[in-house]
Amino acid sequence: MLENLRIADFREINLLHFYNNDSKLEEYVLLRNISERFSMPITPEEKEGYLFTQLIT
Repeated sequence: MLENLRIADFREINLLHFYNNDSKLEEYVLLRNISERFSMPITPEEKEGYLFTQLIT
């Protein structure tokens, strides 16, 4: 089962890996936005944010 496990680490997305063309920059923006969304704490009043993160995981 572990051979099918994939892990995404959004903590250190480096712009230097994406600067060389427009499609890579769009990919960088998407990954940065995902990173920002996951790094924000979710309070009990914000149930829709909790549901989003649970859907992704």
